Amino acid sequence: MVDFGFKIENGELAYLVKNTMIAGNMLEFLRNLDAISSDYREEPESIMPSIRVPNVHVAGGK
Repeated sequence: MVDFGFKIENGELAYLVKNTMIAGNMLEFLRNLDAISSDYREEPESIMPSIRVPNVHVAGGK
């Protein structure tokens, strides 16, 4: 589940995506991950950096 993210088109942030689901094989998703930021969001028992993964199937959201 993606609570807060951005669609990137032509190398630019295109628009905000939230409450969306990522579909596909998790191992393939991790294999395609091509960037991890130095910023992060901290929640109880979790530290979540921003990541970039190309060619992801996204379902739902606004």
